[in-house]
Amino acid sequence: MATQASFGDMPVRDFVAALSAKQPTPGGGAAAALAAALGDASGAMACVYTQRKKDRERGVFDKAKASGDLLTASALSDVAAADADAAAYAALQATWKKDCALTEAEKDRVAADALAVPVDLLERCYLNARDVAAFVPLCNPNIVSDAKVALHLLSGAARAAHATVLVNSPPEDVKRDCEAKLAELADAEAAVLGLGGGPRAERGAAAAPPGRARRRLRPRPGVARCPRRTGRVGLGAPSAAAAASSGRGRAATPGATRSPDSRRVEPRGGARRPAMSYGAGAPIAFADDDAVRPAVAEADAPARSPGRTRAACAAALVFALARPPPGGPGCWAAAAAALDATSTTSTATSLPARVNISVSNAYERKAGRQTGDGLYPYKYLVEVHQPTTFEVTDLSHLPASPACTWTLGTYVDATSGCASVSHIFDAVGEEYVTFNAFLSTTGESLSYSFAVHVKYVRREIRELTAEDRERYLGAVQVIYNTDTATGQTLYGSAYRGSEWLVREHLYGAASKMCDHWHDDAGFLNHHVGITWQFETAMQAVDARVAAHYWDYTIDASLNETDQFSSSLLFSEDWFGTPSPVNGRHVVDAGRFAFTKVKSAAREFSAITNPYGLLRSPWNTNSAPYLMRFQQVMGVKYDDYSLAGCSVFTDTLQNFDSIAAFTSKLNGQLHGPIHIMIGGHWWFKNSTDNKTLATKTAHDMGLGGAPFSKDASAWMGVGQGSRSRMLLASKFLWRQGYVRCPETCSSDAAWEDCACSCPAEIVGTSDADAYDVLNKSGLIDINTNWKNPNLFGMTWRDVLDFLCHVGHPGEMFTSAAPQDPTFWPLHGNAERFMHLVRLLNAQGDKHLDETWGYMHVTTGLDSDTHAVCNWTGVEGMGMPSCDLGATCPGHHEDDLLPFDLWESQPHKFSNSEFYNYTSPLNKHVPYVYDRLTFWPSCHNQTIWHGNLSTIVVRD
Repeated sequence: MATQASFGDMPVRDFVAALSAKQPTPGGGAAAALAAALGDASGAMACVYTQRKKDRERGVFDKAKASGDLLTASALSDVAAADADAAAYAALQATWKKDCALTEAEKDRVAADALAVPVDLLERCYLNARDVAAFVPLCNPNIVSDAKVALHLLSGAARAAHATVLVNSPPEDVKRDCEAKLAELADAEAAVLGLGGGPRAERGAAAAPPGRARRRLRPRPGVARCPRRTGRVGLGAPSAAAAASSGRGRAATPGATRSPDSRRVEPRGGARRPAMSYGAGAPIAFADDDAVRPAVAEADAPARSPGRTRAACAAALVFALARPPPGGPGCWAAAAAALDATSTTSTATSLPARVNISVSNAYERKAGRQTGDGLYPYKYLVEVHQPTTFEVTDLSHLPASPACTWTLGTYVDATSGCASVSHIFDAVGEEYVTFNAFLSTTGESLSYSFAVHVKYVRREIRELTAEDRERYLGAVQVIYNTDTATGQTLYGSAYRGSEWLVREHLYGAASKMCDHWHDDAGFLNHHVGITWQFETAMQAVDARVAAHYWDYTIDASLNETDQFSSSLLFSEDWFGTPSPVNGRHVVDAGRFAFTKVKSAAREFSAITNPYGLLRSPWNTNSAPYLMRFQQVMGVKYDDYSLAGCSVFTDTLQNFDSIAAFTSKLNGQLHGPIHIMIGGHWWFKNSTDNKTLATKTAHDMGLGGAPFSKDASAWMGVGQGSRSRMLLASKFLWRQGYVRCPETCSSDAAWEDCACSCPAEIVGTSDADAYDVLNKSGLIDINTNWKNPNLFGMTWRDVLDFLCHVGHPGEMFTSAAPQDPTFWPLHGNAERFMHLVRLLNAQGDKHLDETWGYMHVTTGLDSDTHAVCNWTGVEGMGMPSCDLGATCPGHHEDDLLPFDLWESQPHKFSNSEFYNYTSPLNKHVPYVYDRLTFWPSCHNQTIWHGNLSTIVVRD
């Protein structure tokens, strides 16, 4: 077989003889691939015969045409897979020889390539079989049996490919994924045959582990869907013309700038979708069928064109199956006879063996970098809803005048030519792109197919174009101005208003038991999950937006007196000032001026403040609007500054566990920004033991420092010295010492609706006060607290001060999502973890992924290890508190509250969600624009170690 260029060039009889011979190739993998090609071609034929006038009238013409074009293109990829299987096996055989010079890593790469060929074939069979099964009820009844043949051939080919998968020792997740697909295909076959449930009907359709095994039965992205609530699988896609105008996949603006040669389509080890020459197989799926199917029209060419080769006719036969033969049934017989002809093998082609294609969009070309700095495991990563340019970078290797077409998902472009094409993918998922070149002078054709992974790209918000940023901010505005009930009427069931998201965060963070979301191992998962929900809600409003992030290390590097407030993020047209100057600290200017906090919320939420506002119970502020303040108990930003490059760099270099990274992200790397935006005011004066509500506005902390020198000296100076007071107040509230009013009338004055510590709980003496602070654990946590008697105060003053609580802004509370800055802040944390996890995946950094958390033992009043049981507590009764426990929500097997997509099989546990949201998981619908690139940092990066090339998934 060494002299055989392609199995696709062989007469059928020769291939059958070769398959039955005692020789390494062709083998079972090639047989499976050609069975898949016949299945795809048979399905395409059924689609073609469902393109009659009556089919147009009943509304299935365009679906049939799109599905037929897609299946025809897949048949070509299947033929190529037969050759890929042989090449992969030959490479694998070479690694078994004693004199093999490859390293172990290189051998592993060869083995991975050998496994990838049947895995990809099984995936393609699975997707196409599902489409065919959905098409059967719509098929021309006179040819429905051919559609069923296609389904059975594809299902059988998938099972055959699975046999090859198994001999290549697949990982368990790949094995489970393949088994789940085969089970679904068995069900589909049984349903079409009317035999009832398939194998899964007996054993139950158990949910598979997230990300790998069972997937929702759906057509590939870009294919029209039936309404989701019906649970039915839709069929096909709009025709090329319809797609171009309505957008399931569409041509981008003509004349798009060609991309740099940043990524090249080159098969790894010769085993992954290699470029093949298929004799005279005509370019497939052109928009103008009559003009671009010369090989099919010439299926009986040997009788009329003696120079036509046997290989040309063999290729023509495969693709003639996809359409009615232009010359009538006799052409099929002529083509079949051509397979048995004794003419010589194919003449040399002037087309190259392959082409190199670069892929990029305007963002990548402007930055000069690939999305994710090339770290994500995809050879081709394409941004959904953005024009993407595909460019042949070695155009000079093509002859002068080939006819070229591009098939991009279900869209076909026959007009852009050979050099490049620009296209917009309108749905997330894996798509296939095929470049076809046909040389009419020799009858030779070149076809090259490759996969692209289409995802949302979360970008640094300042890097967005003005148009894209306005789309993003406009969608955020809708979330904050339109409640969930109204929004779901307007935008569908995936919509969530800000009040829904705030309530979810309150239920996690404002529970009396403990904080289920922060200061422990579940911090990252909860914030990744709620940000995903926010993104989905925005996309219900505008499908083109993503949850973009704020890289505040850029602002930290600025030579500004106040780097924080100087950030573009706080422009009025963006998120508005970080510290309004009005007396109530209400955001009163800009895009988010007077953003409402949900009022009369008791029927909506089990957690509200005394005024019925959707706030933390201990935040007794009555103003029903978003608030911010730069002062924290009289100190600007509590002496915090933005986490800069050095902090991120040191963390990345010096820590190596998810326990440590989660702790650093919860605290130092992001936590202070909550405090800097929220602020804290209206507290108790330690010298006269009266609330500052009786003082002037200036004294209340609205413009000056309200504390006596004694209180300021006792609290000390430095980062966190003031914000820890609110954290201590919350700790006392959870343990039952601080009590806040259940309800207050809307006109109640602040001082009449404040939290306090009842004497019947905390006593009245200074000794009683010290006893409370000691029993609660605050004395142990705050080892730097000095004896207040040295500062003209008593322990009673300290306790009264903490019991009053005061008023913080939204970002410094459990209702933080009430502030729209919440979302870009947390995106930066997940971006950092994507970098960490990818460095680990490519062997450049060790990451201990044992579930856990690096607790702060002293000095952090939120990291308390306390869980309080309030069951049955009434009146002034006290809860039972375990000061050494882990709060539910942070254990490895605790379930998270998120429903992230319609067919999600179950609530994820922490460990499942951590695994699912891996940047290596192709099912995660988003990536980040830059990972190693941090523009304000030394050498424009926070990683100064080795940077390998990650194993690419085609």
